Amino acid sequence: MNNFLISGMGRSGTAFLSTMMNKSKRWTVLHEPQPSRRPKRALAAIQRRFDRNDFYGEVNSYLRYIFDDLNVV
Repeated sequence: MNNFLISGMGRSGTAFLSTMMNKSKRWTVLHEPQPSRRPKRALAAIQRRFDRNDFYGEVNSYLRYIFDDLNVV
């Protein structure tokens, strides 16, 4: 599996980090796509985002609550 998640607290440079990482020619790195205020309810949909995209990553502060529940690196 070629995907990853970087999470942290909001207002900590996550947008900057994803912008810099998205300059890669191989990786797609997004900042909080479709942010969910209730990520536990959306766990299956969020996991599908990672499963269907190869060389995909997110920098997403909302997902810190379900970080351990996702199958990502």
